[in-house]
Amino acid sequence: PLAPRAVGAARLSLLYASPLCHRDGGRMLPLPQIPFEREWERLLHAYDEAASCLRADPSTPRNAKPGAILSAQPLTSESLQKALTPMAGPSAVLHISAHGYNNNIVLENGSGTAHFVSCEDLKGMLQQLSESVRLVLLNACSLREAGHQIAKAGVPHVICCSADLQDAASHVFLCAFYSNLFQGSTVARAFNAGLVALRCHSERAAQEAAIHFCLLPEDGAHDEVLFSPQQEPSTQAAPRRPPRPTRAAFGSSRPVESEAEDLSESSAHPRSSPEISACPSREDTTSGSDNEGNKAQKAPAIAERTFEERVAGLLGPKSSTAGISWRRARSRQFPLRSRPVPSINEAQHSPFGRSVPALPEDFLGRTLDVWSVLQHLSQRRAVVVCGAENEEFGIGKSAVMDAVHRSFALQMGGVCVAVQIRSLSHPPTVKTDWIEKTKVAVKAAAKECRELWQSQGQGLRGPAPRRRPIRNGKASSASVSHGFHPLSADDLKWLEEDSLRVAQEELFDELQSLVELCEARCKDWPAQSGRILLLLDEVDHIVQQQHFQDAVANVLQRWPSLSVVLSTHQSMVGTAGGHFKVVHHKLQGLQKRDAARLFLRRSPRPLHWGELIEAPAASRCSAQLGSPSELV
Repeated sequence: PLAPRAVGAARLSLLYASPLCHRDGGRMLPLPQIPFEREWERLLHAYDEAASCLRADPSTPRNAKPGAILSAQPLTSESLQKALTPMAGPSAVLHISAHGYNNNIVLENGSGTAHFVSCEDLKGMLQQLSESVRLVLLNACSLREAGHQIAKAGVPHVICCSADLQDAASHVFLCAFYSNLFQGSTVARAFNAGLVALRCHSERAAQEAAIHFCLLPEDGAHDEVLFSPQQEPSTQAAPRRPPRPTRAAFGSSRPVESEAEDLSESSAHPRSSPEISACPSREDTTSGSDNEGNKAQKAPAIAERTFEERVAGLLGPKSSTAGISWRRARSRQFPLRSRPVPSINEAQHSPFGRSVPALPEDFLGRTLDVWSVLQHLSQRRAVVVCGAENEEFGIGKSAVMDAVHRSFALQMGGVCVAVQIRSLSHPPTVKTDWIEKTKVAVKAAAKECRELWQSQGQGLRGPAPRRRPIRNGKASSASVSHGFHPLSADDLKWLEEDSLRVAQEELFDELQSLVELCEARCKDWPAQSGRILLLLDEVDHIVQQQHFQDAVANVLQRWPSLSVVLSTHQSMVGTAGGHFKVVHHKLQGLQKRDAARLFLRRSPRPLHWGELIEAPAASRCSAQLGSPSELV
């Protein structure tokens, strides 16, 4: 369990919204995606930097730490109303990360659709404003008018932007601003530090963005300290550091500490203009590892050994210490004493940290498909993603499944269990093959959630999987004396059915443990959705089999909070005798514009117009496309 936090620690709540689409009349248009995962990384990095500066400052105690508690959740109308009402802690900071459009804040509706909140609607929410809200930071485009409304409602400090804001430029400002704020600086001093970081940046786009940041009210006194450094009690064990999100969760291999980001038009999307459609990009990903827990377990055993025993163990059982200087042996690196890891950050209540799949590098033209699957899940509990008629294999079903996984876990607050069945590429040899894969994935998801939520201070102890004893069946009534006896066809059939039944019961035990764990989490954090999404990818060879459909029907009947998404190239025929209803989403080929963009992105070299268009056509289209010698 975490050590009790010092009294007076203030809470910082990150509310983020990046809906997939918005409604324009009778059609749906995709929206550019905000990298809110990287924004959460910036907050953690600012906390780490502030903690390091406090430990290095001789005027502060050695065990000083920032007095901040960080949390994050999707930005919906309901979560915004709750955030503006009284919150725990003597002071609070609301960090709102969203799109801004025509003085409207673009919120989520809970299923991937944009919800526009105007300044007039914001006035109604601010009528019951809590006095504990001391600072509101609007990390969005052109929301100066909304910032004035928040300041008039009584918030003493409001930070907003008066023009289009590039994500990379905002990250530079946020790192410097929060690093100073967490160290105990006043709001005005931290704001000036953020502006200095922008003006001194190497990219011109960041320098120009400095003039668009505003601190409201302009004539207000912003000399308040929101996060006073707290002293960690030395008599108690240091809290365990929450696991940092893996690089696969962010779709980027760049280090967290790096502020030199690409500020070009192709990599940083403005947080405005819903008409501009852009899909998130991904770079090569690497996965991190956290071995702090193993070190903490091994340290006491090492500390109990004598110096000679430690050196002998370092050199190995067959090595001899003869001829080796003790001074030289002692200079070699090995832990002499267990030293508790300091509390680097105080992250609490956050959907980040779980393993979510990274989108392909060139994920284009599938935003509406992902949105459609999420809409189906709001109406039905079983969805099949399949290919349309006359479409070949490789249409992009797995990529759509990964995108649904990310949106459901990060933006809808649910728990996802992704299973790679691969029945097409690796046909199963036994009927229980897909059950074993699903059971392993469910068990891993429950373990990951339990460790993450315990590290956030919840102290959750999910129930251990219950193992049901195998009941005696038909074969147990027959006594076998000795030797080998041939099995009849009925015996083989019974053995197959019995093994299938036992495997399903073990899977249901793991699912029950995960459901109970999610229910306990919802009691501690109401923003956590209790819904669980089971994604079974590539079930082509088993989707029509009766035992598979019966198992899906059993799962849906037992747990109302659980939904299933299947991917198969062909449609699903039959639903276990009508025990559940399924909706199909058929993937079409990419639109011509998206197909051309994908072709250009995957081209191994630059292309000229003359290579794509024949000479007579190129001469006629030179006015619109350019000369044949120009690059595409």
